[in-house]
Amino acid sequence: MARLQILELPTTPGDDQPSFILVIDEYEPPPYPAEPDTSPFEGLAEKIGARAVLAFEETIDIPANDTTAYLAAAEEHAAQPAIGQQLADGRTEITRDMYRLAKWKQELTNALGMDRLRDWDDIHNAAAGIRKQRDAQAAEVERLRAGEESATEQGVIPTPGQWIRKWNQATAEKRLNMAAQILEAMTRSSNCFMADHEAQITSLRAELERSRAKSPDA
Repeated sequence: MARLQILELPTTPGDDQPSFILVIDEYEPPPYPAEPDTSPFEGLAEKIGARAVLAFEETIDIPANDTTAYLAAAEEHAAQPAIGQQLADGRTEITRDMYRLAKWKQELTNALGMDRLRDWDDIHNAAAGIRKQRDAQAAEVERLRAGEESATEQGVIPTPGQWIRKWNQATAEKRLNMAAQILEAMTRSSNCFMADHEAQITSLRAELERSRAKSPDA
């Protein structure tokens, strides 16, 4: 079954929307087209705002659309506790530490005859500091997760929010690998744009059609 992929192109000054090419691979043309010598994708690029629509019968893999690393990160994250559970576990540990601290301080106060009121103030201030640190950590987690969206189905191009969610769930090593792939894809896309591969492809297709028209078996 045919697949749809987006090949993003570098934006240029004056562009009011993202520039891209729609790539259709594993396409099986109908044996008896409704209108001979016409493309079923004619006019599609103008309708969707694409630079061009390219259709291939073979499989075309675009590195920028490779979601293998993302899916692997999602599977790994599924085996880990959710952020909310981790925060809840952290609060439980903090509460236990506070109780232990209070008990030890009380025992020390009884043994040394210290000022119990001042000792309790120390515990209260320490607990306030721990709560402040916990709240700051929770706020930082929320800031990092801002804009996240639920994961999409396998094989579907993710939205920016879904991409951010997968990025945040990946390990540091996988994020570095993903960043390297993105930079490489950007370089290839820029080179494709500068070399005007789109015009070259159009010219080659036209030459192919002329050759077919001249062939006696055409």
